[in-house]
Amino acid sequence: MGSASPVSRRRNPATSLNPVLKVGDQIAEVIRLHRGQDKDAAKSEAVQMLDAAMIPEPSKRADQYPHELSGGMKERVMIAMELAGQPSFIIADEPTKGLDAITKEEIIKLIRDMTADRSMLMITHDLNAAGEACDRIAVMYAGELLEVAPAQTILSDPSHPYTQGFIRSLPSHGLHPITGSSPSLIEPPTGCRFHPRCHRAKDICKREHPPMISLGKTASVRCFLFT
Repeated sequence: MGSASPVSRRRNPATSLNPVLKVGDQIAEVIRLHRGQDKDAAKSEAVQMLDAAMIPEPSKRADQYPHELSGGMKERVMIAMELAGQPSFIIADEPTKGLDAITKEEIIKLIRDMTADRSMLMITHDLNAAGEACDRIAVMYAGELLEVAPAQTILSDPSHPYTQGFIRSLPSHGLHPITGSSPSLIEPPTGCRFHPRCHRAKDICKREHPPMISLGKTASVRCFLFT
C-alpha cells in the first residue's frame, strides 16, 4: 500500500480527464507524483495499468486522447488512474452512474477485481451495484444512518421500513414507490426522520429519535420496531 497516497476518490471521467493530454500521460503523472518514478518508468507502468483495467491494445490507447475513447473506456482509465498511486483506501462516488447495463456490469467486476486488496467506500443509489461490489451496505435517509448489515442481508432481508421500501421501488421488485417526499434537511421531522412516510410508524416514532439498535454481531438498525 502506498503511504504517499493513502486515499483515492473516484471522479467523473467526463469532467476529470484532461481533454488535451493523452490518457497514458495522465496516468503516468499520478505515478510520478505519488511514487517518484522517472518519466519512462511511469509511462511503461501506465500501459500496464491500462492492461490491468482490461483496455484492449493498451499501448495504443495510452497515446490517445480522452475524446477518442468510449464512455466505458474512460471509466476504465479513471479506475486505472486512481489505483496508479497505490492508495490504501478508495472512495467510489457513483461509479456506475449513467452507464448502460453491460458497461455497468463490466465496471463493477473491474472495481471488485482491482480493489480486492484495498478498502473501498462506495457511495451510490444503485443497491444492486453495491451488493455486487461491497461486503457491507449502510443505508442512509435524510442525512443519517438507518441500517448497516452484510450486503446480501440488506438485499434479501432488510430490517428498516425505508430499506424495505427502497428495494420494493427497484425495477426488479416491481417499481412500487415509497409514498411522500424526502424531508427538508433544514427542518427535518421530529422523532424518526422517516416516520411521515412509514406505514409502520408508531406514536413514539413521531416524538423520539430512535437510537441505533444492534441486531447481533453483523447488523444494526435505527428503528423503534426493534426495541
